Order: sequence, then C-alpha cells, then structure tokens
Amino acid sequence: MSNYSLGLSGIRAAQRGLDLIGNNVANAATQGYHRQQMELRPAYSSQYGDVLLGGGVELGKVSRSIDALLEQEIIRQDSLLEHVRQELTTLQTIENAFGELTTENSGLDAAIDSFFNALNDLSIHPGEVVYQNQLITSAQNMLLGFRSVGVFLDDLSAQLVTQAQYSVEQVNVIVDDIARLNTDIERMVMHGSEPNNLFDQRDKLISDLSKIIPVKTFTLKDGRVDVIGANMSLVTRNRSTHIRLGATDTGRFGIAADGDFSYSDDFEGGSLGGILSLKNNIIGQLSQNLDSLALAITGRINQWHSQGVGSTGPFSQLEGIALKTSDLSQLSPAITDGEFYIRLTDTQTGIVSRHKITVDITGGDTVEDIVQKISAINGLSADFTDARLRIFADSGYKFDFCPAVLPTAEDRTGSGPSAAQIDVSGIYTGSENIVYEFRVSDAGDVGNDTVKIDVTVKNTAGETLRTLTIDAGANYVAGTNIDIDALGLKISFNSGSLAQDETWKISAFAGTDSSGLLVAAGMNTFFRGSSARDMSIADEIIQIPGRVAASIGPDMNDNLNASRMAALKDAVIAELSNMTCGDYYRRLAADVGQQVQMRQIRTEGIEGIVKNLYNQQGDISGVNINEEAAKMLIYEQMFQIMAKYLTTMNESMNYILNVI
Repeated sequence: MSNYSLGLSGIRAAQRGLDLIGNNVANAATQGYHRQQMELRPAYSSQYGDVLLGGGVELGKVSRSIDALLEQEIIRQDSLLEHVRQELTTLQTIENAFGELTTENSGLDAAIDSFFNALNDLSIHPGEVVYQNQLITSAQNMLLGFRSVGVFLDDLSAQLVTQAQYSVEQVNVIVDDIARLNTDIERMVMHGSEPNNLFDQRDKLISDLSKIIPVKTFTLKDGRVDVIGANMSLVTRNRSTHIRLGATDTGRFGIAADGDFSYSDDFEGGSLGGILSLKNNIIGQLSQNLDSLALAITGRINQWHSQGVGSTGPFSQLEGIALKTSDLSQLSPAITDGEFYIRLTDTQTGIVSRHKITVDITGGDTVEDIVQKISAINGLSADFTDARLRIFADSGYKFDFCPAVLPTAEDRTGSGPSAAQIDVSGIYTGSENIVYEFRVSDAGDVGNDTVKIDVTVKNTAGETLRTLTIDAGANYVAGTNIDIDALGLKISFNSGSLAQDETWKISAFAGTDSSGLLVAAGMNTFFRGSSARDMSIADEIIQIPGRVAASIGPDMNDNLNASRMAALKDAVIAELSNMTCGDYYRRLAADVGQQVQMRQIRTEGIEGIVKNLYNQQGDISGVNINEEAAKMLIYEQMFQIMAKYLTTMNESMNYILNVI
C-alpha cells in the first residue's frame, strides 16, 4: 500500500503546485503581491529487506519570496519621495504665480518699479494733477500685485490644510485596516494556516501608509505587526490609534494621536510631511517675507509722506485710522519714546511756530494723553473719537508736520533796540536733526562794521558736531542770503545792528517724528493696512490727489519729499537683509526657483533609487510568466506520470490477485 501512498503524494504535490502557479499568475499584475513558492521534501523512507525505498514527497510550507530589508528600504524611500514630490509640485505652483522667472515686464517686480518711477516723475512735476493721479494708479497696481500674491499664498495654505485633513483621514482608515488584518492573520496562524495573501494585503496597506507618513514596522512571532508612524504608535497588535490635525499656540500645524494634545510636525517623509513642511515653513516664510517687503515700502513711504504736504497745502483738520486700542505700546507699527512736531501757521499774521509733542511710552502715554498735549497748543485741538485720533486747527490757523525751517530765528536773546531782522530760508538736506547755535563775537552794524557770528552745530544729544563763522560785516550786503553750511539752509540780516554776545538758534529737521506715532495713528499717511493682503491707499488721497505730499519746504512748492520717497527704490533697507526693494523681491522669486530646482534634483535622485529598489524587488518577489509556465509543465508532467504510476500499480495488483 505504500506504493499507492507514494503515487498519491506525487499527485497531491503536483496539484498543489499547479494551484500555486495559478495563484501566482493570477496576481502577476497585482500591486504589492509577492510570488509564493512551495517547499517540497522527500517523504520518510521505508525499509524492505536490504532495500531502502523512498516514501514519495511531503508538502512543506508555502512562503512568499521576499527580502525583508529590501522591503523596509522601499518603504523608507517611497516615503521620502512622496514628501519631496509634494513640496516640488506646490513650489512649482508658487513659482508660476510669482511669474518672475518667465516674464520680464509684468508681475509684482514690474509694479514696484512702476510705482517708484511714478514718484520720480512726480518729483519733476510735484504740483501737477496728472502726475499725482499717475502715482495713485501705479500705487494701486503695486498693491494689487501684493494682494494677488498674498491671497494666493493664503489660499494655497488653506488648500494644504484641507489636503492635510484628508491625509489624516486616510491614515486613520489604513491603520484600522491593518489592525483588522492583524486579527485575521493571528487567527489563521494559530490554526496552522499560511495567510500569505493577507500578508501581501497588509504590506500593501503599510506601503500606502508610508506614502502619507514615515513608517516603521515591527513583526511579531504570531505574524502580526506593530506600526510606528510619524513617531507615534498607530497599530499595536490588534488595536489601532487614530491621529488628528491641529495647530499649536504659535500657529504651526501638526498631528497628534487621539488623547494627546502635543501636535508635532517634526518628521520627514510622506505627502503629509511635505504638506506640513510647506504650510509651516516654506509658505509661512514666503508670506512673512512678502509682508516684510510690503511693510518696508509702505512704512517708509508713510514715514516721509506723513511729514510732507501736497499741493493743497497744510491742514485745517486731519483724521487718522481706526486704532484697536488707545494703549500706544500696543499699536503697530511700534511706537517708541520720542517726540513729533506740529508746525502751526497763523494764516492772518503769517507767523509760523513749531510745537513739540513728547511721546512717553515708558511712562504709559495713551492716545488720550496725546490728545491733551495737542489741545494744550494755542490754535489747535484734538480728540479721540470712534477710535481715531483727530486734530483740528482753530479758525485762522493751519497745521502740518513738515520739517521746513522756521522763517525767523528762534530763542533770540541779547539784541539791542536797533537790532537787525534775521530771516531764515532754504531746505535742510541733512540726514539727522541738528541745531545751529549762533553767538555774536564781534558786534556792530550789519554790512558796515566788523561783524562776526560764531556758529556751533549740535546734534539732538547736545554734542558739538562742528563750528562755523559767519561774516556779516563790511563785505556783506544787507538782505543777502548766506549759506550757513552745505546742508541747504540760508540766513540773512536786514539793516540794523547785532549786539555783542547776542544769541539765537535755528532748528534743522531731517524728520519731525522720532516716535513713529504719526504713521501708527495714520496721520497724513499715503498707505493703509498691516500686511500685503490688506494694503490700500488712503481714501482722502484718492478723493483729493493734491493731498499727495510731494513737498517739505517752507514754501510748500518744492519736490524734496517726492524725491526722497523716490530714492527709496535704490535704498538699502536693514529689514530687507540690507537689500533694495527690487533686489529683495527678485531674490524672493529666485529663492522659489532655486528651491524648485533643488527638489527636482532630489526627486530625480530618489526616483532613481526607488526604481532600482523596485527592480530588485521584481527579481526577488515578482511573478515571471515564463518561469511559471515552465514550472506548470513540470507539474503537469509530474501529475500525468504519477497518475500513470498509480494506474500501473493498480493493474499489477489486479493481475497478481487474479493469478492467486
């Protein structure tokens, strides 16, 4: 009977082999399938006298052709590839939106240039409405460019959050499926089965999971796996843990396991890793840089503009922007301890005076305190209504914040009864506020005697910068302007005398607001807004183009303010990494292009690695139809021969029985 057992074992082996080949071929195109192979070994031999006969074939286990280390490396590289691909795709979208690498004469860069060119044109024609309107139009185009890029980045950021949420939902579905397969695999293994197809299904899920987040797996003896994803335990034995998306107090998005409120984005790998990197780092930094550029331009323009006047002249009243609080220390842009100056003109007498308003942030000054200080000036009043600072000139007065020099000497002391009139003119072109202190060292009649005036130039800290001497004696013609120095101011003396040790001073202002309050309160500013997305032009300037403050001189018909605003185009700005506005934006766009190039190179590199790994996997685990066909012929012939063997044995046995 052992001969029958031998034949039957061969038929069983052939049948099992044909079944296995059928399963392999049926899954030849199935992603994640690993070729299965059957172990055959000789059966226990039987002793017949001196002869040892084989017992046929025994069926061993059916196993997958798999290299565990190779599979782990594929998972790791696939995860990195999806991370880089996500960044590359999004950065290419940003690069196209910036449009700087393909178009020379359009985009935000061109709009910024056009704005500064319009300022330059205005400096040539400071009082002409057509150039005031041209500036307003170019400014609107520039702000539209900032808004377009800013809104695009915001929309893209919101899309990334939506993508991240979808990815989180995918992760939760996958880990549930892995835990379910763990249960099925454990049960089958306990019953002695070899659930290879379930192993492949689970490996496919782990591969899919690795393309979303970085994954590590640990295989247990009973066939189950524990899964660590993004440094969190997602599958433990037969139990899955869900994750959720959330934001930290600093606004950075991350993921956390259910029950844990520590959101983390500190991982690299998977499309979700790429999304969080884009959201938190790349796009966040781009938005911040765009805001820095917008605020650098508008902030400096506002700084100069607030201290100038337009062709409409000084103000009867002025209203600022709506403030979120009256606490000066909480306003933006930041206000510091300092002062600002209001220039007040009596329109009936022509007398011009300048009044200092101290801003004491350290001492806790509020907007209401500033209102009181302004209202204490004869000819002015102020209030804080509807969260806006408002300044009003009394009837017969006008005011502005111009640094224009006062037309007469200040704090004159020691003059005699026939004192010469002192007139001051010109436009100060220095870069810091200074004071010229005058003292008559040789007295006499202007234009006749030996008249010498010593001049000490001091900075706001009271430090002496230099000393000068002015000759108003016999070689001087009364009423003639004398250049005080090379910084634009002139002084003249009418007929009369200057007394010995007579003193006076002239204050020269490069700027009239060292505190930053005028810009923060929106007083006579050109721009409104606090970011690239909400910038706008002040309504009063759009309605009255003559409010464009091109002048700062005493006659209010010069172009100096327009010129210094136009000069900002080529100015190096500390907040912009010591670059000009144009260079900073071009570097911003170029950085995006460089990041695209870097990710393209990295993507191509990882793709090459992944392709090589999959080729190795194909050699080890893939189904080769030709090889399976060859095996099928062997098993087919084996089945036929073993069947013939059994038939022959049966016929032989029947013959023997008949003989007997």
